[in-house]
Amino acid sequence: MILAVIAALAAFLTFISFVAPTLFGAALVTALAALLLRLVSLFMVYRLLAGAGALARRGLVVVMVGEGLLLVATIFGIPPEPHMEGSAIAGWAGLLIWACYGAACAYGGVKLAAIDGWIRFAGIAIAVSAGFWFTQIGLLVWPFTMAAGYACFALAGWRSRTPRVA
Repeated sequence: MILAVIAALAAFLTFISFVAPTLFGAALVTALAALLLRLVSLFMVYRLLAGAGALARRGLVVVMVGEGLLLVATIFGIPPEPHMEGSAIAGWAGLLIWACYGAACAYGGVKLAAIDGWIRFAGIAIAVSAGFWFTQIGLLVWPFTMAAGYACFALAGWRSRTPRVA
């Protein structure tokens, strides 16, 4: 049940951090809270997947690394996008973070699709959001699909039965 609450908050703050970032104060605080809650919910899903296959758990670890990379970039103020104006180092770092985060979510989401139940739908939503991450329209659609993935994690936590590998 704790996973359900944390993942639901992560989904809500992920959505709010893009739609209305200053609703709860500073935009950076909302983005950091969303990232931290997403990481905590991923750690809790990892514990939930104790009986699942190693490949699905590795996929979840890859998503965790991607979220951690995005958290570090947010803390240090590096925009996670291919943005080459200003400092060349920050531009290349942003491009690298953008590519690594999208690839991590795509790979991890596909691996999570091997699990039964709501975690399968979460993996599909995360993989789809990674696809949107790499497009021009991505900033408009990415928050919705990522929030949907974490809402599926919330439903998996609410149901809280051990998932099986398909």
